[in-house]
Amino acid sequence: MMKKGYNERVAKALAEELSRDYRLLSRVIAEEEHGIKEEFLENPVKVGLYTGSFYTLGSFIPLIPYFLSLSINVAILLSLSLAAIALALTGAIIAISAGMNVKKNRRDDSFRS
Repeated sequence: MMKKGYNERVAKALAEELSRDYRLLSRVIAEEEHGIKEEFLENPVKVGLYTGSFYTLGSFIPLIPYFLSLSINVAILLSLSLAAIALALTGAIIAISAGMNVKKNRRDDSFRS
């Protein structure tokens, strides 16, 4: 807290208060360290249902050619193609919703020495 500009007395008082209340500590860490505000969090049940539904839907996409009774060679190629298209679309949707450039790949430089 002293790095954030609080004097030593106030920083110690804050640290003592935060050490007594785990929920407050986790909230301060989420907001200060990660920029996550509680009011922006969604309902976890709703998010879980959406996530589970889309994972289930996504897992069936590569299986579609096998349900069409195609020859195994055609089904494998079509399955791989559908999976690649689904992954590309998913990546594009995530990039767009995060406000990133879809065409440009930005790698994290923190792994480079």
